[in-house]
Amino acid sequence: MEQRCHRLIARLELPDPFDLEDFIGRLERRRSRPVRLIASKLPSGVICGAWIRTARTDYIYYEEGTTGVHKQHIILHEIGHMLLDHKASSLARSSVADLLLPDLDPALVKSVLGRTSYSSKEEVEAEAFADLLSLAIKPKEEPGGAPGSPATAGELEIVARLERALLPDE
Repeated sequence: MEQRCHRLIARLELPDPFDLEDFIGRLERRRSRPVRLIASKLPSGVICGAWIRTARTDYIYYEEGTTGVHKQHIILHEIGHMLLDHKASSLARSSVADLLLPDLDPALVKSVLGRTSYSSKEEVEAEAFADLLSLAIKPKEEPGGAPGSPATAGELEIVARLERALLPDE
């Protein structure tokens, strides 16, 4: 699983230094599909991010009330689902889509993945993708490590180790 993520990341065109908007633009050109990022007040304890795929557009929802580092991680996790071609279950498709897009015709929604736990193989793989990509990117230089500045590679490595320790073994 980790090898698959490494191979995928190696094929990505990453901005240097990393800029999320630039990266999204590169993904849109690579996949010939628009990607829309949507900040949303998501129900606490239910989901903190979701990827909704329609026939023409990918929508990535993320919790609007989170830190910059966490926002980026949620988005990278959902991009992991997208690039790893994960499929949603019918339960996830109906409940997450109804929650985020109650007025959208269900026939338009091709796939929905919402991060609700880390127990499925797809969730573990998307999390590994986000962790490994976070370690691979060079963040923009921020003066003085001000609040909201990107985490350092060392900080991200500590977070990745903690998450691996807390994830169930496969």
